Amino acid sequence: MTAPSSLHAHFQEALQVHEGPSTPSGTMSPHTSGAIPFSRPASPAAVLRDQLAFIGLGQIGRWCALNLARSLDEDGKPPLMVWNRGAESLELFKAHADKEDIPYVVADSLDQIAQRADIVLASLGSDKASEEVFGELFSAWDKAEREKSTIFVDMSTVGPSTADKLERACSSVPNRHFLSAPVFGPPPLAKSAGLIMAIAGQYHAKKRVSHAICPAVVRKVMDLGSDVERAAKFKLTGNAMVLGCMELLAETMTLADQSGVGAEKVCCAVLGDE
Repeated sequence: MTAPSSLHAHFQEALQVHEGPSTPSGTMSPHTSGAIPFSRPASPAAVLRDQLAFIGLGQIGRWCALNLARSLDEDGKPPLMVWNRGAESLELFKAHADKEDIPYVVADSLDQIAQRADIVLASLGSDKASEEVFGELFSAWDKAEREKSTIFVDMSTVGPSTADKLERACSSVPNRHFLSAPVFGPPPLAKSAGLIMAIAGQYHAKKRVSHAICPAVVRKVMDLGSDVERAAKFKLTGNAMVLGCMELLAETMTLADQSGVGAEKVCCAVLGDE
């Protein structure tokens, strides 16, 4: 029998969000629906005062940041701080946000984010980018001498060794936590807040972040424990599964065409279409 904590069991869990009791208004809350595997934070009032920041406004990050900024406006929280290394993606974000009249603040630098933000989320394109950006944030945080704790969340797809390196650098001083939290889904799912997040790291930090971004940014959070490498491995395993299925489908369709059977006819037969 497969152990409940295995990657296989987590992939099975990702296939559905369990139904649960509704809220008094008749809508399903993220916690009771099974979308968040953590109880509510002990101090909700403190969470409401959290300053959130989002770094990396690419195809995934832009929609995540827009959804998060929209939810903060609805909840009366401080406007989202945003920052991007390139001007083009930042302008795209601003155009969408301004069109919907969504409040936000463009940070002057990573130093400003490190000094002011309580939860920093990043969606970056590579291991190198994550190391550079978080390295700057950690250095700036050290100089700021903040008393309040800060949670750094990497939503990027990075190698397990990179996640471990960042976690060790982050936790080398008190009041800092690093979470590895890669997301599953293409840009259209990011736009509709339909992503699934696999999160690993310090327990209370995971709880606080999960309730801050679900269901505004992701539809489901999966807890992979305290080892940040595990979340990175989970994401890479999922990517391998998707790529394997795509390769198999492409080879099968090519075989159908080359053998004279016809890819379209095979699709119709397999999918049950006439």
